[in-house]
Amino acid sequence: MSKAFEISQSFKGDNTFDGFVLPANTDTGAGEDGEIRYDTAADAPRYYDELGQGWKNMWSNNATMRLLLIGGGGGGGSSASGYGSGGGGAGEMVEADDIDIPSGSVTISIGTGGGVTGGGNAWGQGTNGGDTIFSTYTAKGGGGGGGGGNSTGNEGKAGGSAGGSGENGVVAGVSAGSGSGFKNNGGASAGNAGGGGGGAGGAGADAASSVGGDGGLGRSNDITGSSVFYAGGGGGGVNGNSSDNGDVNEAHGGGEGGTNSNGSNGVNGKGGGGGGAGSNADGGNGGSGVIIFRLAQAKTVTFSGSITQDDADGTNISGTSDKYYRITATSGTCTVTIT
Repeated sequence: MSKAFEISQSFKGDNTFDGFVLPANTDTGAGEDGEIRYDTAADAPRYYDELGQGWKNMWSNNATMRLLLIGGGGGGGSSASGYGSGGGGAGEMVEADDIDIPSGSVTISIGTGGGVTGGGNAWGQGTNGGDTIFSTYTAKGGGGGGGGGNSTGNEGKAGGSAGGSGENGVVAGVSAGSGSGFKNNGGASAGNAGGGGGGAGGAGADAASSVGGDGGLGRSNDITGSSVFYAGGGGGGVNGNSSDNGDVNEAHGGGEGGTNSNGSNGVNGKGGGGGGAGSNADGGNGGSGVIIFRLAQAKTVTFSGSITQDDADGTNISGTSDKYYRITATSGTCTVTIT
């Protein structure tokens, strides 16, 4: 048990400890950054976190948790003969540290990856990924990549991170959707190549003639005890055997763009965007999203509904007493209760 936890428990019941007196009130309004008070309603000392925009518990090993949400990645665009299409945008990445453990059952839902439309010489935009939800927190699905063909390509759809634009000619990149998480814009098309989809760590690259735009970088998070990259954007597709497809860092979860071939799928459980198609081909599917939450004290965690997860009893994190719970798919109404 940490010293901070021992001290905080000594304040239980009143606002004094060893001659030290905390201001006692239940005001939920804004405070000064670092201000400490005793919350009579919560029966605990709390501090004001200006960056976190609210009052927080003074300890993290009893009443709080860490949370990571990623929306489903957008599908890559499909291309008609002679054209390339845009990569799908990654799902939005939402990080929440030191948040209160919710009381009662809360709804959870994993966003599925976006699919493809058109293909087989019928160009079309990829579809957006689904939203991932944990209680009041939402990570938006990534935008589908633009299709390449006919007289104009499509812009990627704005979701979490935006999909890259498809071609014919130059089509401007599109901005990421609204929300407080990590997401970025999609890249523009050029010549016979599509732009890269945006990622949680960077924007999708613009295409150049015969060079597909690279997918945007993902973002690293260590909630599982190890740093892992999530939510990379899909690469743009391109027409021409001597052309370069939009590349991705595969560890970040995005799918590569196709060169006269289908785009690669985004990685499930990372919310990566699907790769854009090369000539006369289909875009890759977006990767599904994920929910990961980490608890520092032994808690009873109860799931209901059709849920796919690593371990319902949680996974121990080496060198700590913490456990994390990783959920990769849900179907229908699903809930979790932490007591």
